[in-house]
Formats: sequence, C-alpha cells, structure tokens
Amino acid sequence: LALIAGQFPQGVLLHYIPNLSVYRYQKARRIARSGKFYPMTVDHQIYERYDTIAVNGLISLITSPLVLMGLPWGEKTVTTSSGEVLTIPNTVRMMSQAEIVRQFPLFMAAQGEGDHTLSPSSIIRLLNSLPATASHSMTCVDSFLAKANYAFEDLLRIVDRLHEMAILNKDAKIDWRNNILEDQLYLKTDFKLHLKHEPLIANHCLTFALSDPDDPAFRKTEDHQHTEQCPRCTHLSKSFTELLEVIADASAASTSDSMKKELAEMHFRVKSHQEIIKRQRNHEIRAAFTSLEREGIIDKMENRQCLVTTEFATKFLSAY
Repeated sequence: LALIAGQFPQGVLLHYIPNLSVYRYQKARRIARSGKFYPMTVDHQIYERYDTIAVNGLISLITSPLVLMGLPWGEKTVTTSSGEVLTIPNTVRMMSQAEIVRQFPLFMAAQGEGDHTLSPSSIIRLLNSLPATASHSMTCVDSFLAKANYAFEDLLRIVDRLHEMAILNKDAKIDWRNNILEDQLYLKTDFKLHLKHEPLIANHCLTFALSDPDDPAFRKTEDHQHTEQCPRCTHLSKSFTELLEVIADASAASTSDSMKKELAEMHFRVKSHQEIIKRQRNHEIRAAFTSLEREGIIDKMENRQCLVTTEFATKFLSAY
C-alpha cells in the first residue's frame, strides 16, 4: 500500500480499495515518505490439535482383541466427510468408554509410547465418532465370557446371602463385594495387557501357560526365570480360598440342617464358579497368544499377500 499511497490521494484509492481506512492510508503515506520498505514475513504456524501417535495408538487399542469382539454384529451405516454413505459390518466393544479411557495410558506404556497420550474428553469424542456397539450380553457371542460374568454375579449374590444369614457383617459384605468386582474388572482389562511371551511373572507368561508339562512336543524350553509375582493374580486365587473357608466355618458352626444344606450348596457354587473363571482366564491366554502370532505373521507378509482366518472355533466356543 505504501508503494502507491504516496502517489495517489485517498479518494482515488477508495475507488479501488473500498475498505481502506484513514488510519491505514496515513500510515502507508508515512512509510512512503520515510523510504523504508521492509519485506513482510509471515510465520506459518501449524497447530497440531492431536498427537498422531496417540491417535494411532487409540485406534490400535479399540481394534485389538482387548476391546473388540472379533465377530461382526449386523451392519451399520456411516457417512464419510465427502457425504458418501457406506454400509460396514458393525462391531462389538467389550469395554465401556470409561474403561477404555483408563486402559489407554496403560496400553501406550506397554507399547513404549507412554509419553504420547490423549485427554479423556478427546478419547470419548473419538469413540463417539467411531461406530461400534457396546456389549450388553455375551451369550451366543463368547460363551466363556458370558459364563464368567454370570459366575461373578452369582458370587455377589452369595455374599449378599451370607450377610442376610448373619455370617458376614455389613463391613465384611462391602469388602467382599469390592474384592469380587475388582477381580472381575482385572480379568476383563489389565490381565490382558500383562500377557506377554516372556515376562518375569509366571501368571503372565504365555510360553509357560501354553506349554504342556507332560508332552515335550508341546512344550517350549524357557530361557528366563519367573522371579516376580502379580499381587492381583494372587488376590484372585486367594479370594476363592477365603470365601470357601468362610462358608466351611459357618457350616461347621451351624446346628441347623437347612442352613447346612444351603451352605453346602453355596460351597458347590463357589467351587463351580472358580473353575468357570479359570476357564475364562485360560481362554484369554489363548486369545492373546493367537493375536500376537497373527501380528507376527502380518508383519512378515510381503506385497500381494493376504491372511485369511477361518474362525470355525467361534461357532463352537463351548466345545474347545
């Protein structure tokens, strides 16, 4: 503007620049009289509203077996940014949004990317924009998980009944309920993240868990030692032992035949649920091993190669 403001009056310039203010015109004339013209430099600042590594990590988490059920659940219609409408297979998330928010930092730390994270509100916004259905029941979808969920629910009912029978006081009832819910949440979330090929904890070691102690053909020699213990895995086993002891002590102290009969039934139910939850834990170990092996195969694939998975076992989950 200073190049021409010194040569033309403001009225002429207003004909070509209608929004030219008096202040800008006079300032341009002063610059023109001083003869000091400096090239304008514009600093282009790029505002990154999200961390690319963190977003990719979140997508990896919600599409992993930790969160996503590997079975289609109907279809869902989505609209792309260009306005195109697509029909895609609907998926089932086995974690709530709150659980995903809590698991995301742990997942990134396990991947060695603990410095990259997202705020809880950003995670929730991304989850809302990604189509999926929250699981309300695993019956006919994952029989292991469905039976384990029922087992934990029945354990809560047993604790409530023990409180009604005056075997547990109110504080003990609250503690037992919290312990059972904590064990259920651990088996559903953190336990899956801890499963590795060669960790220092035996309960988290896939190689140790899947090796047959009797058949050398199905046993892998480990080159590491299990020198640590997981307090939460130990707590899961300890909870069943202590609950069985509470029921056994109450039965021994009771003089009522009907009460003894009811306590014997509770004892049987707890033992059955212990076995069901153990099977669910074994199922999670097998699933984690399969997922890691699949990732290894995909990493070694070359161009023009594909991986075809025949999930025949999902049709007969209760049979294997």
